[in-house]
Amino acid sequence: MNADQIAAALDRTLPDMQVLDDLFHRLRRLSETAGKSVEVGDDLWRAVPAGASLDIVTKAFYKEYFEGVGFATYKILVAIGGLQRSDVGAHTAKYCFATLHYDEEAQLITTDFHADFR
Repeated sequence: MNADQIAAALDRTLPDMQVLDDLFHRLRRLSETAGKSVEVGDDLWRAVPAGASLDIVTKAFYKEYFEGVGFATYKILVAIGGLQRSDVGAHTAKYCFATLHYDEEAQLITTDFHADFR
């Protein structure tokens, strides 16, 4: 199996629209408790306006060799507000990044919000 076939299998398991829909619903639930915008982040909180663009940056499958080492089989990095490309390679998101963690059944476990690309 080559890289294109692996990527296609990953996209069949977790289609982009499912990931974006999961994040959209998470942001909407947060906005219901926060008011008009969503505040997300780790050390630095960012207000995210309704309708901010969501760009999938990476999508990965992790094979765990030891039970309990991690807590997710799939991880997807999304740039909230779009990916801001840099000439020197330090890409940022307009507002922040979200990492969505999915289990082996491709069910969303948790979403982490963070300012840096990781």
